[in-house]
This record gives sequence, C-alpha cells and structure tokens, in this order.
Amino acid sequence: MEAIYTWFMHQLWFTAPNQHEAQLYFEPANEPNNEWYPNYDKKTGQQIDIAPNLPSSASWSQMDAYFSNLYDTAHAKQSHLQILAPPMGQRKYAEPMFLGKCGFMAVDGVNGQSGYDFMPKTYNSDRFEGYSWHNYWAYGTEQLDFNMDVNYCFNHSDYISTSQHLFQYLPRWMIDHLIQRKKPVFMTEADVMSPCQEDLHNVMTMANSKFIRSAETQLSLHDFIVNESFANYVIVWLLVQEDDGTDPNCINGDANYEIAWHEAYYEQTTGVVVRDWFRDWWMGDEN
Repeated sequence: MEAIYTWFMHQLWFTAPNQHEAQLYFEPANEPNNEWYPNYDKKTGQQIDIAPNLPSSASWSQMDAYFSNLYDTAHAKQSHLQILAPPMGQRKYAEPMFLGKCGFMAVDGVNGQSGYDFMPKTYNSDRFEGYSWHNYWAYGTEQLDFNMDVNYCFNHSDYISTSQHLFQYLPRWMIDHLIQRKKPVFMTEADVMSPCQEDLHNVMTMANSKFIRSAETQLSLHDFIVNESFANYVIVWLLVQEDDGTDPNCINGDANYEIAWHEAYYEQTTGVVVRDWFRDWWMGDEN
C-alpha cells in the first residue's frame, strides 16, 4: 500500500492540495470469510473441513486481529493511507440474516449472532477511513423494504423480503456506527446474481445469460442503484475482465464461468462485442 501511495503521489494529475487523499482508498482483502475459510472446493464441488470454520466465532476473531493489526502497522509506516474495512462475502455468516428473508444465521449456535459481532476492532472502532461491501441480488429485489431489519425478523420468522440491499441485513449496531462515523461506504462489487450465486428461495432467476435477458438486466441494475440509500459509491462488477467460462453449473473445473457471466462484453473470432445490457445500462440516466 505504501508503494502504491508513493507512486500515485508522484503523478502529475494530483495537483490540488489533499486531492490524493480524497481519491485513493485501499481495500485490504477480498471476501476473506469466503476465500480464507472455504467449505468446498470450487473446482470439484467437494466439501472441505476447516477449523475454525465460519459458524465459529474463532474464525471471526482471527480476522479481527489480522485486520486491526494490518491497519495499525500500515499507518505506522504511512499515516496518510486511507484503508477501508474489508468487504465480506454475503450469506457467509458475516451478517445475521440470509439475504432476502427473515432466516437467521447462527455464529456459535446463536440465532442472529453474526460474524461482525466478533470483529469490534475492525467494524466498531475508530480504525479505517471507510467501509466496503459486496452486494449481489436476485432479479426483482431491487426496491427497499422498510420492514426489513433484524428486530422485525425476530417476530416475523417466515417473512420474505422484496429487498436484497445488503445494508438492511447488517446488525443494528453496525448501521448506527456507520451513520455516526460518517465515513464513506463503497459497494465495491455489485450486480444481479448469476446462476452460481442464486438465492435459495429464488425470488426470480435471471436464467443463464445476461445476454439473453438484456432488458431485464439493465433495468435491474438501474433500479437497484437508484434505490440504494446507504452506499456512497456503487461499483458494478465485473465489467472489463476477459474470460470464456461456459459451464452453467459453475463447477466441474470451469472457474471462469462466474466471471464470464458478469462481464460487459463477449469475445468472438472477429473481436470483442459489447453486450446489449451493458450498452443500454451505461447510457442510462443514473450514469
């Protein structure tokens, strides 16, 4: 981080005083709960036994110690670094509820107890200059649902929500902390769910291709971003990656399928073709 910061500081386009600090943030890891504590092999689909695992508070305490120490060490070397609290993978015990419904996850066997509850030095402290998270949603869940929060769900356990905006599923203390600190919030990955990510209760599937359902895709992106009322910045994923995965089951050795599904273009022997959904969405009024 220090090397990247120093390189940016020497670029000519940082001319205004303190402008470099306003534009440069670091994300210290990508979905560490998902990537550091896997419960299956993505290539084979076989289960993996790992200890501690995500339903155990020990895994979250490990991550809390790691990220708080990383922040302190980095700032001791370069105090101007702006580091975001890391984005966790959704539906992996970070938030207390499953996205889209009043179904509680349970860390240490306690319903509604989340991984975030065991990371106070990272998410409930004065460390970090902002926050980031990832948000994927099922088509048809772009609107906000003003019923949906943890307290409502304790009394309405069968409730299915029309919203899959992640902030509505965070612990109440975390939402209050984010509001009080007034630090920027970045949604560093955002998109309609692919078949690899489909929610279990499956409000409405986007089928196997954005290309086939381009009108629904661009409308879903537009509506979700317009209705998002918590994140300051929404970054749609993954527009410029080039992969050619084709396996609709997202396993069987084809790790590229997930990326290929999200990208904004596809490759042909004659060149790159921009997908209709991307063109229509990119020209929309929220951009």
